[in-house]
Amino acid sequence: MLLRTVLLLSLFLSGNSLASEPVKVSYDAQTQILSYDGDLTEDGFAEFKRIFSDHKQSVKWVDIKSKGGEINVGMDFGDLIHSHGLNLSVAEYCLSSCANYVFTAAVSKKIGKHALIGFHGGASSQSFDDTQLEAQIQAFPPEQQAELRRQMTAQLQAYLLHSEQRESSFFSKIGVKQEITTLGQAQAYTERYKAEQYIGWYYTVADLEKLGVKNITVLNPPWELRQLNEKVQVFLVTVDS
Repeated sequence: MLLRTVLLLSLFLSGNSLASEPVKVSYDAQTQILSYDGDLTEDGFAEFKRIFSDHKQSVKWVDIKSKGGEINVGMDFGDLIHSHGLNLSVAEYCLSSCANYVFTAAVSKKIGKHALIGFHGGASSQSFDDTQLEAQIQAFPPEQQAELRRQMTAQLQAYLLHSEQRESSFFSKIGVKQEITTLGQAQAYTERYKAEQYIGWYYTVADLEKLGVKNITVLNPPWELRQLNEKVQVFLVTVDS
C-alpha cells in the first residue's frame, strides 16, 4: 500500500497534466549543443548529467523541449544549468517545472519566434489540483480510501515543506523572484486559471525581466507565442513595476 501511495503522490506532484513524453538526450559535436527533449525525469536527468560530464568543456548551450516534470527534478536541472553557467535555447516549448527552474536558471536564453514558456505553479503554491489524485484514490476499495488519503496528505505536507524551502533558496541563488511560479494563481486570474482550456500562464519578455529573468533574445522578433492547441492554452499575466 505504501509503495502505491508514493507512486500516486509522485504523479500528483509532477505539476503537469499533459500527456507524458519520452526522453531523448543527445550532444552535437559540430554545434556543441546538448539537447534535451521530453519530460523532466530522474532517469532523463541522469542521462543528461552523464553526457554533459563527457562534454562539459565544450557545451555552452542547452536546447530543451519539455512539458515539465516533478519539481525537485526541475530544480536539479536548474542547479546544474546555473552552477556551470550554461545558456538555454527553446525553439518550441518549456512548460511547468521546465519554465520554473530550467529556463530561469540559464545565463542567456534564446527563444524561437513562436516558443511557449508556460508557468503552472510551484512548491509555494497555496492550492493544487488534486482531481487526478482523488480519482486514483476512488479506484481503491472504500475501506482502504481513508487510510490512503491520510498517508498521502501526510506525505504531501512533508514533501511541500521541504520543496518550498529548497525552492526559496533556489530562486534566491539565481536572482529570480519566487512569485514567478504563482502570480497566475492570484485572485485576479482565478477564472482563467481554473478554466478547462488553460494549463497555465506566460509573461512578456519585459515582465520576465522585472521578475529577474534577464538576457532573453527572441529569434526573428517580435515574439508571437503559439499555443499548443485550441484546448491547451496559457493566458497572459502582467507584472506591476
